[in-house]
Order: sequence, then structure tokens, then C-alpha cells
Amino acid sequence: MDDTKENFIHVLKDAGWHQGRNIKSKIEDNPLYKLFPKNVQNFFCEFGGLTLHVENKFEIMAIYINHFSNPKALEYYDSNTYRINDEIDLGKDDLTYYYSTLIGLQLYPVAGLIEHNTVLMDENGNFYIIDFIPQLIWISNNTFDALVKIVLGSSDISILNEHTLTWMAPVGKELNHILPLNPLFRENNPWG
Repeated sequence: MDDTKENFIHVLKDAGWHQGRNIKSKIEDNPLYKLFPKNVQNFFCEFGGLTLHVENKFEIMAIYINHFSNPKALEYYDSNTYRINDEIDLGKDDLTYYYSTLIGLQLYPVAGLIEHNTVLMDENGNFYIIDFIPQLIWISNNTFDALVKIVLGSSDISILNEHTLTWMAPVGKELNHILPLNPLFRENNPWG
């Protein structure tokens, strides 16, 4: 393990994480938890309730779970869920719905960052950020790698070009694997 990842384990431990951490018994009876796909549930079970921050770094990542028992949160998720066979609601003014529609997978907010940026996951375990610009940024398909990149910062990311519906790799690099795009409109963004 390289020094960066080894040092990040100390950041996790300082936040209250430990090997084998599992808070499932605290959150599994909430209807919102049951709505999430398995990868998202697993993330919350291991990292839910933690706030990650590295001294001398700008970013703070808060993995909230207190909204699980809020009925309005369940209502929000239910009304802003993208389902591939449903008609697309072009009038819906919600970034999570918008980007979920473009990639063809529902995105689930899992953490908050400063400047109102949001960390999201899809059912396959991919991590994304919707930032303040707004734009959708793919971070990683590995939990530990995603946490390191988000909290410490990394330019090894991909950004969705919502006009051409393509993922843009960092300059001088190629995408390591295929990132999701909605098969219904790979070349035509329905929002224009």
C-alpha cells in the first residue's frame, strides 16, 4: 500500500472508522435505507455518520445518515427517481434526476462536500460528484479509492460532457473502463 493510502487509513480512524465497522443495525429499519441498492447500503453501513477531513486540506466530506428517518427524504427520493422505462420528465428541475437520466442509472446522494457539492453513487458502486458549476464528475468504482480522491483531491477523474453525451478523460489519459450513458439517447440530450 502506498503512503497516501496508508495515511488515509489514519484519517478514517480519526473519523471513527475501524476495520469491520458496520452500523447496519442502526439504519436497516428505515424505509429510506431499504430503498437503496446493495452497494449503497454497504457504503452507508461501513461509513455512514463519519465526517472525513485531512488537516491542511480544503475538503470536508460528511456522510450523513440522520435524514434516514425523515419522511420528506423518502418522498424526495421517490419523486426524483429515474426509471429507464418511464417517460422522461423534461420539466423536472432536479440535478440528481437530470444526471441519472443522462447516464441511465439512478444516482443516490451519499455525502455532502463544501460549496454544496454532493457525492453520489449508482447501483454498480461508481462514485460521482455533482459540483457547484453544475457538472457530473465520475470519481471511481472503488470505495477506498473514491474516498481518497475526494478528500485529498485528484485530477484522475472523468467529466460528463452533457452536450455530446460523452465522458471526458483527463488530458493525456484514456478512460480505463466504460462509464454509463443512457442507451435511449447516446447522441441526443433530451434537454437540448
